[in-house]
Amino acid sequence: MQKNHTTFILILSILSVIICVGSFVFFLRVIRNKNQHSSNILSVLENKMAEKDNATILNKKLNEVQSVSGIIDKHFVDSAHINKYVDYLEEFGLNNKTELIVKNVEISPSVPNTIKVMISVRGTFEDVVQTLAMLEKDDYIISIVSMYLNKDIAPTDSNGIPGVTSSWQADISFNVLSS
Repeated sequence: MQKNHTTFILILSILSVIICVGSFVFFLRVIRNKNQHSSNILSVLENKMAEKDNATILNKKLNEVQSVSGIIDKHFVDSAHINKYVDYLEEFGLNNKTELIVKNVEISPSVPNTIKVMISVRGTFEDVVQTLAMLEKDDYIISIVSMYLNKDIAPTDSNGIPGVTSSWQADISFNVLSS
């Protein structure tokens, strides 16, 4: 009977060890799977956070580019709104105490994104030269093609002596970049 009892304890002990080892292996696999799953989720989370950071940076850069684009656009004449540029030139002449007349405005077929402009400026020598200097230093990107500066001479008076006035005229042809 004692032999049966010892055999019974031995079998029960072996079964307990097998169940314990089986449980250990089972829980070990479950933990490994959970660990792998957590690692995958963390990896996806890091990728999503990096994408969000990149999107934020891209949005900031896009805003910077739009503001710089607005600044750059100020240096170009809009081809669809040339009349605004003509008005600007005429007002530019008035602000510089000269009579500025726009003689011709033409979109250049040979040179893309270029507008050919011809103007005539009248006034005192100082005002005409100041207008020319201010035109060159203006926000718009211009390239002067030709310029003629003449002093207006009045017709002869009753004694036949030619009259001299202090009025000067400048005829300027230039190209301005357009968008």
